[in-house]
Amino acid sequence: MNSKTFLAILATNIILTGLLFIALPRGDWGVFGAREETGALEQPSQLQNIEVFTEENSFAELEKLIKGAKKRIWIEMYELTDNIYKGNIQKPSIINLLQSTKKDLQISIIVDLQQERGSTAISKSPKNLTVLKNFEKEFEKNKKKEIRWFKSNRHFHRKVCIIDDDKLWIGSSNFTYSGINPACDKPNLEMNVRIIDKNIVEKVAKKIQQDWNNQSLLQKEF
Repeated sequence: MNSKTFLAILATNIILTGLLFIALPRGDWGVFGAREETGALEQPSQLQNIEVFTEENSFAELEKLIKGAKKRIWIEMYELTDNIYKGNIQKPSIINLLQSTKKDLQISIIVDLQQERGSTAISKSPKNLTVLKNFEKEFEKNKKKEIRWFKSNRHFHRKVCIIDDDKLWIGSSNFTYSGINPACDKPNLEMNVRIIDKNIVEKVAKKIQQDWNNQSLLQKEF
């Protein structure tokens, strides 16, 4: 077994354990308090449908996934600031990719409002804050695209992206300059997994939709 195959199997087991944690019945510990029994996840049908990416190649794969999206994209992310660095807009970036998607593509994004109050609080920089607000304003001019902000005093620490009905991106990377942007000269050490499996995507999408519809913990404007 070569190192790449070993990493793929190891990462898959870790990710699937996390997905089981989301999907199995639970009590009040859930962030959104959901008690619905969604059942256990099945194993992916084929190992070749799972691939591991690091800080070296994650952006390139995400770029391909976003540009190839046909119907919709779901994103749950702790931080979404990857086109902002020291007050300057960076290209390429996930934000710029999302802004340039086709008009009929539906995109729904949940981002943690905590990113504006944490140790790297972007709100400390008026220029950065303006860029983020402008992104939301321009992005939502298209009625098929919307951002909602998680407003609890707990961290919304998920890093998940679903493309159409069969592709899942999940891992350690925030959509930040050091987390995903290829222009960063000292990026974080990250590991992400792309899974192509309709059964798994359906389970994760169901949970994201539950999150999206929980208005008590989300707000529509930054």
